[in-house]
Amino acid sequence: MVEGLVNGSVYGRVEGMADGAGEEPVAGTSDLAPGGVRTAVPTVPVGRAESGTRGIPTGLPRQLISFVTIGVASTLAYGLLFLGLRTGFGAQSANLIALLITAIGNTAANRRLTFGVSGRAGVARHQVQGLLVFAFGLGLTSGSLALLDAHRWHSR
Repeated sequence: MVEGLVNGSVYGRVEGMADGAGEEPVAGTSDLAPGGVRTAVPTVPVGRAESGTRGIPTGLPRQLISFVTIGVASTLAYGLLFLGLRTGFGAQSANLIALLITAIGNTAANRRLTFGVSGRAGVARHQVQGLLVFAFGLGLTSGSLALLDAHRWHSR
């Protein structure tokens, strides 16, 4: 196997596919490399080849389990933080603080444990992306709390 650099990432190239004579492209590959040369360039990084299940990369099930586990842990942590902060700060402030803490922790944990990203490269961009999701979640939870509060006052 020959390795090359495509779009800033190291990818493998299957030998013997450059001429393409009578061969179908390998599943999950691109038949044109930069410069228009016909090759088989996997669309997944080296070391994450496809498994026996067609089209499912080998590492995907592990990543999915890790992603879900971190999500459940973050949700539990959010709930505990919210309940602990609610009496001292009020529901809206407790929601903001708990959600912010768990969003930052969730992004850091997924970077490292789910996707295997370490070091400082891209950390600011990933946290900003996580904070955009945080803003969406904050809008939903804050709106829900406001509706619950309005309903509570209306039903008295």
